[in-house]
Amino acid sequence: MKSTKQTKQAASTSKRKAASSKETDGRKQTGNHLLYFQQLYENSPEGVVFLDKEDRVIDANKCFASLFGYSLAEVSGKRINDLIVPGNLAGEAQGLSHRVMEDRTVEAATIRKRKDGALVHVSIIGSPIHLGHNRIGVCGIYR
Repeated sequence: MKSTKQTKQAASTSKRKAASSKETDGRKQTGNHLLYFQQLYENSPEGVVFLDKEDRVIDANKCFASLFGYSLAEVSGKRINDLIVPGNLAGEAQGLSHRVMEDRTVEAATIRKRKDGALVHVSIIGSPIHLGHNRIGVCGIYR
């Protein structure tokens, strides 16, 4: 027959195993959600780009690269406005960037430039990205 101490130890071990199992299930679920979001980002029919606080490209999806004719390696670390804004629209682009940096979401129908110099009509949504209370960058969506 088990002593009271052994019974308490067994119960404690059982609770730890149950808690560990719940943590593992939670991590699996979180991992699955991250995979879904990654697939949504990578396979989106919209061009999506993530920028740092200096408007430099951190990452872009395949649709963004295809829309503007660049490889992902070519856009990484470059200022977005230097890459895709025609010279005559530099002021407009700076205004949009400035408003997003002020924590405002922007929308615009405008023209941007592909790598080969061809102009393309786009609809843009730009939104600040926050980590806690700090703005860490920008998400831009182009169609």
